[in-house]
This record gives sequence, structure tokens and C-alpha cells, in this order.
Amino acid sequence: KGEFAGGLACGRRAAVELDRRLRLNESGHFQALAGGGPELDIVVWKMVAATAEAASERAENLFDQCAVQNLHLALVQLPRSWFARKSDRVEASSTMVTCLRSVLMKPEHQAWLDEIWQRLTAVSAVV
Repeated sequence: KGEFAGGLACGRRAAVELDRRLRLNESGHFQALAGGGPELDIVVWKMVAATAEAASERAENLFDQCAVQNLHLALVQLPRSWFARKSDRVEASSTMVTCLRSVLMKPEHQAWLDEIWQRLTAVSAVV
């Protein structure tokens, strides 16, 4: 119940909200992990594309363009099966996909989430 715990709680709330927005997928650009939302403050998603290679390329382009907009993300390679629902058919062209990762570890990330989301969606519309 101290300051540190309060900061963790803010980061978790921000991560859960970012994950919720990604799952709404109104733009059709993002796909969240099939297994569920974040456990703490790390959110991972992939870009929607016909192949893992195309999704990886979009993620790399988004990463580069977000950096220009002062939005700091990370890239991570994950098995594409982590994004497949039981009913999905996964293409055989690649086993890994480059994904985007956001760590919302600062308490102020919760207050900044609308701005983070605005920058992310604006860049994804261009990429």
C-alpha cells in the first residue's frame, strides 16, 4: 500500500487499458496476444497482415515512425502461434513474427495513455 505499490498499480491499469484498446481493434491494424491481457505493465501485440513477414515489416516500420513521434516502443520476436485463436489457420511461411512491446512502468503512463494511444493510432494509419 506504499508509493511503490501505487506506482505498480498505475502501470498495470495503463497496460490493461492499452491492451483493451488493442483488442477492440477498431482500426484493424493490431492483434493482441490470444492468451489474454498483461499480467503487470508489459503489453505485446502484432500488426495485422496476410503473412508473418508482412506483419513483421509493418511492426518495424511502426517502430521507426513511433520513435519520430517520441513514442518509445520495443520490438520482440514471438511465435506467431501466440496470436492464433483455436479457429485460426496459421500460415507455414514463418514460425516467428516481429511484434511491438510497450512497458508502461511509470505512474504517469496512466495519465498519458490517451496521448500514447493517439500517437500510436495516428502512426499506424500511415504505416
